[in-house]
Amino acid sequence: AHSARLLVGLPLPFGVQGSATGVYTGRTPMERADDGSIVSMRDSFTRVDLRFARRLLDRALFSVGTDNLFNAQPARWADATARQLYLGVSWQLRPTGE
Repeated sequence: AHSARLLVGLPLPFGVQGSATGVYTGRTPMERADDGSIVSMRDSFTRVDLRFARRLLDRALFSVGTDNLFNAQPARWADATARQLYLGVSWQLRPTGE
């Protein structure tokens, strides 16, 4: 029934932008009986995500991050909640100064 997200971003040395996001998802029903009543619930889940990004060459943005930094895995949640690391590159067609 409840969820929340808090994002904090800040500039870091060497032109790096950092951000930390806290995500809370409340308890949710897992199974319902034929009459609609709740048979089982999935526990609430809180995760912390980190991301660092730096612009290079005026058009390229390089990023690295992790979702679910502390690898929180409550019972009955899908494996997709496990910690994930990523690298990214994006390219703008026009320079940022235009």
